[in-house]
Amino acid sequence: MGQFPSRTSSVDEENIRKEVKQFPVVIFTLPRCPYCVRAKQLLNNERIEYKENDLDIHQRRFPANHQSYVNGLIQITKQTSVPQIFICGDFIGGFMELQQLKNAGMLLDRIDKFSDCFNFLCIPVEMDLLPPLEIDDEEGEKRKLRDFTDKSLSSLIIVDGYNDDPFLNVDFCNFKLHRLLGRGSYSDVWKAKCNDETVALKIINSTDEVLRGIFYHEVEVMRNLVHPNVVEIMGACVYPVYAIAIEYMSCGSLYELLHESKNISYTADHAFHWASQCIDALTYIHRKGFVHADLKTANLLLDDNCHLLKVADFGTMVYMNNDVEYRQGSAPWLAPEVIAGSSPSQQSDIYSFGIILWEIITRMRPYNDCKNAEEILWSVYAGLRPPHIEDVPTKLMQMIERCWQKLPAERPSIKEIEKVLTILCRMYPNSNEPLTCSETSKQTKEVTGDENDVGSVKCNTVEKDEKEVVTGSDHESSPNSVEEIETLKKKYESL
Repeated sequence: MGQFPSRTSSVDEENIRKEVKQFPVVIFTLPRCPYCVRAKQLLNNERIEYKENDLDIHQRRFPANHQSYVNGLIQITKQTSVPQIFICGDFIGGFMELQQLKNAGMLLDRIDKFSDCFNFLCIPVEMDLLPPLEIDDEEGEKRKLRDFTDKSLSSLIIVDGYNDDPFLNVDFCNFKLHRLLGRGSYSDVWKAKCNDETVALKIINSTDEVLRGIFYHEVEVMRNLVHPNVVEIMGACVYPVYAIAIEYMSCGSLYELLHESKNISYTADHAFHWASQCIDALTYIHRKGFVHADLKTANLLLDDNCHLLKVADFGTMVYMNNDVEYRQGSAPWLAPEVIAGSSPSQQSDIYSFGIILWEIITRMRPYNDCKNAEEILWSVYAGLRPPHIEDVPTKLMQMIERCWQKLPAERPSIKEIEKVLTILCRMYPNSNEPLTCSETSKQTKEVTGDENDVGSVKCNTVEKDEKEVVTGSDHESSPNSVEEIETLKKKYESL
């Protein structure tokens, strides 16, 4: 899959109203983009001229000493896979290349760091080639950037647009919505069909600009991850709504199987095979230069009668060594250093995996005795961990507890974990056996059995119709009524 061409920019509304007349203005106008419409309204209010042709540049009131930067900007060509973001600021007296960025999420974080140097509009779009900008005192400019204080993203308006990439411009009308699978604070997930192929369709239902950045970030990450244990993205659309189509996983999430379907049981063979598939995906993700940053059983999806596991939910995934403060995630799986405000890392993913492995083996919710997420966060940072598991091999329990170490350097490497799981999968090779299912009611039961039996009874299939979950962290609640579902469906189908 090709690299996703992110096109995001910012408008400092207050400054544009007060100071834009004093500085040069460059605007790219993009068809149908609501944020570009807003940007043009701001410029109209200030009587600043611009052209509305797609990818056109109009410059106005450029002082002579800015002309070299303008000439460079005009040499931009279309159709790129790596966006270039340019900010004009009076602190250097001209245009400055802020950074070549690979995704919108990183852009938002970087802009937040430097936001107090912006005096007006920044609009990037399909940029392919631009000569390097000449800065006389490069080290001085770097020092200036380092000295900038953080400011709230609330002062920024994210401007995104469209291009001719067919992957990004799937016609929303092609999706036939079948059933609402989950609802969250900023998106709805539907089981849908597109050209006779069943997909899970994640529709962004918020106008928050940061979430639009996360949308672009998630699309680009998923386009660049191709692995048997990573959920595949099928396509996306940005008009009339922002939506991502991913492959449909018929058996829901591992969290749901573990904690909400206890009539279905499984053996150690299944447990270690799931863990092995998860670590295979994590190894690949780390090798590609990412950390997942929100690894948990709700983001591990199942298919093929629960034998196939795939990692999902890449909206919070970040590049390694990104020094942006990170405070998102799900409390029981969050590493103590991330709770304290450090950036997620390979080692924080290892911590999360240790919690997941304990969860699979015990079939218990981690920190179930804590009243709320805040109590979990405080307790974990203070040193609380899930209880010791008695009836497991000593080396396995030692590895799990090493994953929980407060100091990231004391956690095992992913290669060490792979070796242990490889041995366990050889010891328990019958992962292709069907899971078992109780013939009684679906009440939660105490799971009993010997070391090779983490359940009790048998069924031929565990494919779910009534209760399906396709992504994890975002989808916290179910619709309240049939009427609510129908209202949502009519809303989307009318677009």
